[in-house]
Amino acid sequence: MHAGRRMMLGTIEEELAACRKRFEGVEVGAFVWCCHHEIELEVLTEPPEKRIDYIMHENSSIERARRLYEFRPVLGKLPAELGKARVEWGKAYAEWDKAYDEWDKAYDEWDKACAEWDKAYDEWNNAYAELGKARVEWGKAYAEWGKACAEWDNASAELGKACAEWNKAYAELDKARAEWGKACAEWDKACAEWDKAYDELGKACAEWNKAYAELGKARVEWDKAYAEWNKARAEWDKARAEWDKACDELDKARDEWDKARDELAKAYDEYHVEIHALHVAEVPDTAWNGTSILGGSAAITGRKED
Repeated sequence: MHAGRRMMLGTIEEELAACRKRFEGVEVGAFVWCCHHEIELEVLTEPPEKRIDYIMHENSSIERARRLYEFRPVLGKLPAELGKARVEWGKAYAEWDKAYDEWDKAYDEWDKACAEWDKAYDEWNNAYAELGKARVEWGKAYAEWGKACAEWDNASAELGKACAEWNKAYAELDKARAEWGKACAEWDKACAEWDKAYDELGKACAEWNKAYAELGKARVEWDKAYAEWNKARAEWDKARAEWDKACDELDKARDEWDKARDELAKAYDEYHVEIHALHVAEVPDTAWNGTSILGGSAAITGRKED
């Protein structure tokens, strides 16, 4: 490990400017030193500015200058085995990234289908509620109609009875003019009751017809909402299948990427001595101690420990 007197780090602003300068023109896929504080050598998986932004906003202020100083691209020549491993890793990472994009797209489609399904379900549920209300109104109208029918039947019976009395009284007209007049009055009264009952029956029929029409309308709306719900469910099932397929592809790509990463780690372990020598040469006074660049206060701040 590198040892000896440590240099004083610059301010955070100075180290930030120097770090950005070092990474000009460096692209994703390049080898870098200490992208993460516990890994000496890595392959850059995102634009360097994104990592720099993370250091500036997520790490404590006492660590920033050290992290910016240590984070830099590899300039020298690494062992050939590492280069080969990086190529394979790059291919696997590209496949994984592609699979991830497909997975993300499928997830968005599935999420959209979920929203459409929920909307269709709400519409269907509302239509079902309206259908229930229409059925209640129809039931009430039907009951009123039945009641009116009963009243009309009763009035008809009374009319029939009055007719019988009138006929009887008419047959005995000579004998009972007074009875006949009384029967006429009863007959007129019964006719009036019958007419009233008939009007109520007509009114009840109209209400029943109206309720029945509303019931039919609600049923049409319900059928329409149910069809939309089924359609949304089919789209949801399709999107879910695509998402599941993308998940499988993502897992497969991730396995290949892990395999390539293991090969890269194996090459690093095999040529560790040469790699570390290059690290020390390219990063004067690196705080890397074999496991981290944040091993102590001097390693972080650049000040000599007592």
